[in-house]
Amino acid sequence: MAQHYFSYKGSDLQISAEGLFRSLLHQTLKDRKELIKVAFPERHQAFSAGGRGVASGPRVLELKTALTTVIQTQPSIFFFAVVGLDEYDASATEMSLLVDTFKRLSTYPNFKALLSRRPWVVFEESFDLCPRLRLHELIRPDIILFATDQITQHPKFKILHSHGPTATQNIINEIVDASAGVFLWVALVVRSLLEGLGNHDSFEDLQARLREFPSELEELFLHMWNKIPTRYQSQASRLLQLVRAGTLGGWQFSLLGLSFSEEDERSIEEADVTPTKEQEVGERHETMRVHLLTRCVGLVEIHRTSEEDPIRNGPESRNWERPTINNDLYFNNIEDKHGYPRVEFIHKTVYEFLSSADLRQKLADVATPPGSAPPFCADVGLLRSTTLRIKTFVGTAGHNNSWVSQALEALVRRCLFLAKQAELAAERPQTRMLRQLDVTMAQLQHRAVHNNTHRQHHWSRGLPHFAYPMSFDRISFGKDVLERVNNFLLLAVFHGLALFVKDHSLGDPGFIREARELPFLWACLLSFHQLQGDHITFHKSVDDSLLTMLRYLLDNGVDPNGIYAHPEEPVWIQY
Repeated sequence: MAQHYFSYKGSDLQISAEGLFRSLLHQTLKDRKELIKVAFPERHQAFSAGGRGVASGPRVLELKTALTTVIQTQPSIFFFAVVGLDEYDASATEMSLLVDTFKRLSTYPNFKALLSRRPWVVFEESFDLCPRLRLHELIRPDIILFATDQITQHPKFKILHSHGPTATQNIINEIVDASAGVFLWVALVVRSLLEGLGNHDSFEDLQARLREFPSELEELFLHMWNKIPTRYQSQASRLLQLVRAGTLGGWQFSLLGLSFSEEDERSIEEADVTPTKEQEVGERHETMRVHLLTRCVGLVEIHRTSEEDPIRNGPESRNWERPTINNDLYFNNIEDKHGYPRVEFIHKTVYEFLSSADLRQKLADVATPPGSAPPFCADVGLLRSTTLRIKTFVGTAGHNNSWVSQALEALVRRCLFLAKQAELAAERPQTRMLRQLDVTMAQLQHRAVHNNTHRQHHWSRGLPHFAYPMSFDRISFGKDVLERVNNFLLLAVFHGLALFVKDHSLGDPGFIREARELPFLWACLLSFHQLQGDHITFHKSVDDSLLTMLRYLLDNGVDPNGIYAHPEEPVWIQY
């Protein structure tokens, strides 16, 4: 059995045919490696002969052929489950061709597939003669049970009951008929009716509430947006954009982080470098909970982790061992007491709604109050949030013989990544927040490190896993160079912060001298390569910010023939 889930929030491979066939083949072959030579005979033969095989990876046609060959030639039973065909990023014609591929595979007696999708015309036509289950028909009893349970248990249920025994049933039947099996629509409508019952609405008022709800989710979301009071729309726009940016691509965004993201730069600069207090966390959680209810009209929910979640087990948990940039949560006793609350949209369709060009422009128009500058940018908000997360870091800074814990290091890496994202999105340097990061980490280093020699090193020298550009002992820089690798600018060069580097150098007459003496060009080029033994291997595509950085460094005196490492070769020899 193999499965694949198309995800609109995922990477290119998660929304493409190539990703689909790669995923299905990987799951099919990983436990039956003897089938690799059946699926890819030419590649297998090339590797077996001692060569490196075909230089490029397999494309869609080769992947499709490989999968078909395995199914054709093997007696095993194959079952594939593919979820979310409607999230396949392709034209209607390409979607139809993908369906045809599975229909052809289904002609083999040892193959079955379960495909789920929305009832779009392209799928209705393609699956016309195929057996199917209609979800909205299957869940109709569940919708009736949910609506009945929610409404009849409300303390003000007597308002409906006073209109006769059929009044409640009529309301419930109308909900079910209008829902078309969309449980999210039912939940939102029932929530509105319960709000009406709480306001002592009459039976006629409740009917009017129900009938004013659009039947299509997108129209419903727009209806809910229009219900937000004008005085709250600016903050609502910012919160919705922040949640969208903070959960993009499967990222997780904490409730505390969302609260921090609303702070302005001056407040963050004035904040002390000290662990956040439990009382402040509780107050921020409650304030943000109320703001989400009153500003975001139920489109954003707060989720908490269960007691079984690995993060609740502390630093010994497996999730703690390799923190990543896609999560601003980390183990600490304060948030642990609250269940590590994080924010998510009530349903993936909200994300789709907010991703439409028209609504994104509408949100942008109201996010920044008239006369305010610069315009609101969600990526800048995430950067501010993470910077404040670092300034208020809770727990032990050191871990595994380093003064920087892996959790703190992951936040630093996240901060640097978001700084680049913010530069690209806002088209301006994030100098104030990056300087806050530098100053904050220097203070934390001073408190944690008691060796004066180590204190003289820039704090980034203490980041063994992610954030520092180069593993100096592997590149073998000369000792004189190592002693001068002692500033934040080199780290910024590595992370592609071109606008920050430009902004910094304009006010620093010593930049030209540093650019000529320090291995800036190494840092810039190594940002899209990885070390493998003594060799440097290409692993990233070149983006505009890298080219901007290279051009700026070369224009300001960086010598491409400069010698900074052993063996004594200029950087360009490696390419």
